[in-house]
Parts: sequence; C-alpha cells; structure tokens
Amino acid sequence: MDESFTIDQMQSLALRGRRLKGTGIEFMTAPTAGAGRSADSRRRHPMNGIRVLKKNL
Repeated sequence: MDESFTIDQMQSLALRGRRLKGTGIEFMTAPTAGAGRSADSRRRHPMNGIRVLKKNL
C-alpha cells in the first residue's frame, strides 16, 4: 500500500471480497530483495522483483 490508497478504496475492496469463492482465488508471491532505508532515511521497498514478475505474467 502507499499513501494514495484511501480508506474508501480499502472498504470497497473488502466489500467486493465478500463475494469471492475459494475457487476464484489464486495465491502468488512476488520476489523482493527486502526492505531498507534510502539515503534520506525514508523506508523503501525494492521493486525489482515486482518488475520481473510483471514482465513475465
């Protein structure tokens, strides 16, 4: 999640999930190099694994 993900979007997503059946769910993990801190001490999450996954989907 990031700062642009609003409470309204979260609620909408949760409400839509109520109609899901077990057969309609697939589980997938995304490879990452882990979390760290940038030079200005902000938390960062390397996204290289996400880019690789997206490219190969």
